[in-house]
Amino acid sequence: MGGGVAAGARLGGAGAHGGDRGGGVCAALALARPLDALALGKEFGQSLGADPRRIWFAAAAVIVVLAGAATAAAGPISFVGLAAPHLARPIAGPAHRPLLLASMLTGAALVAFADLAGRVIGAPGQIDLGIMAGLIGGGIFIALARRLRMGAR
Repeated sequence: MGGGVAAGARLGGAGAHGGDRGGGVCAALALARPLDALALGKEFGQSLGADPRRIWFAAAAVIVVLAGAATAAAGPISFVGLAAPHLARPIAGPAHRPLLLASMLTGAALVAFADLAGRVIGAPGQIDLGIMAGLIGGGIFIALARRLRMGAR
């Protein structure tokens, strides 16, 4: 079966894409304030000095760099990246800077939980982290969709 979080990874080294992640995280933090301004509305954001086209292009570029580096480093455990911000928003609130930190911590906790669950459920072997992350993330999205649908009634 597959490996856990650290299977095949070099612990203690940044890996091939460490600079991409570091630069991407710094760029994401630099974009937090302009994104908060644009979240108030395009016109209001412009009055605060944010250029919507430039900010959205920069944000898309940062997303591509971070998603590519994360996929190269950890493999395709996409549900973690999709579910973590949704789980972190009620804790962190609407501002992007605290949401970014809370999403990172929530994502790390989800990966650790998925790895632990894969080791416990698959004992004496192990269930691949990507499969467990998909199962957990799928359950989270079903719960979110049901909650949103119930709130729309």
